[in-house]
Amino acid sequence: MRALVEQWNHLEPPPTIGRERERARLLEALRQPGQIVELVASVGMGKTTLLKRVSLDAQETFGGVVEYFAGSDAFPLSAAVDVIAQNLREARGHSVLVIDAADPLDPTDTLKAIDRLSSGPWSFSTVIASHKGLGLSGPIVELSPLGGSAFRELLESQFDGALDAAGMERLWEATRGNPLLARLLGEHWRAGKIREVGEFTRLFDPWNRSGLLGPDGRPLQQGSKSEQRIITDVREVSDALLLQVASNPRLLYEMPPRRFEELVAELLERAGYSVTLTPQTRDGGKDMYAARSDQFGAFLYVVECKRHSPDRPVGVGVVRALYGVAQRERATAAMLMTTSYFTGPAREFAEDLQYQIALNDYFNLRHWLDQYGQ
Repeated sequence: MRALVEQWNHLEPPPTIGRERERARLLEALRQPGQIVELVASVGMGKTTLLKRVSLDAQETFGGVVEYFAGSDAFPLSAAVDVIAQNLREARGHSVLVIDAADPLDPTDTLKAIDRLSSGPWSFSTVIASHKGLGLSGPIVELSPLGGSAFRELLESQFDGALDAAGMERLWEATRGNPLLARLLGEHWRAGKIREVGEFTRLFDPWNRSGLLGPDGRPLQQGSKSEQRIITDVREVSDALLLQVASNPRLLYEMPPRRFEELVAELLERAGYSVTLTPQTRDGGKDMYAARSDQFGAFLYVVECKRHSPDRPVGVGVVRALYGVAQRERATAAMLMTTSYFTGPAREFAEDLQYQIALNDYFNLRHWLDQYGQ
């Protein structure tokens, strides 16, 4: 969880677009000494950003310290009690304990650790953030997808006012109000990869409906024999596969994981790499090697592919593990490809290692497919 801690320490005071009510509820709950409040949010809703904002509010309002702990099944809260207690002892005023990414933590162990901390001569309250909630008896604050007006405000900040009302409405519907996806789209916009709103909404087509059409021009039913026949027919023909997937990106989610690896290998081959797929029955944290030589030297990348559904992002643990593989094998860098997207902590981890690991999400993959699947 070191990446989460580093992300927290370097996070600037963030805006809380569309989260003013939740921000006020958290701060009010944390005023009460001994209070334990849960913050529950699905991936991409901005819980860590909100926690940082509320923590800064608490420091200014209560005068104490903020202790941040990132959850891990290998490092429970009980293992950090002594260090946290020492910091609380030296604080003045009412302090706040922030427990982030708490899903892998055992609720009983966590409550016992908080009880141990509560026995000291200091005042503090606790906020526990997770995706599903730990089922505690205290107050719960939930983060839902952003509503239309808040999402438009976020898009205006990400796109520098370049989108009209109709374009923002289309993106709100396509992303279902997910703040992280809005920020990812803004990054692609500012990088110049996509300049038309229609291109953005087209990216989400396979996430919202079937992209396969039958001979009559009508969408094929998901999982039907006709759809499966198309997926099977293009298996052994690289050009046909790329053309089919570029035209109908939902095929990415229907093909077996190994077929997705082979598609990525083909894209890398067309980009000038020499690719070697690792055996399918491996457990080494990589799916292939991609090598390239030029007048400046030889370069070797370890590549891992994650064929995830759109609502299942790749977390920091996968990114950290692949980076470890690259280090052990003395590769030039690591590369991760996914049909989904990466969580905030995963992206933060990669940003600190920008020349040693590359993250390619669904939007990057679509760009590659449009380039080579012609």
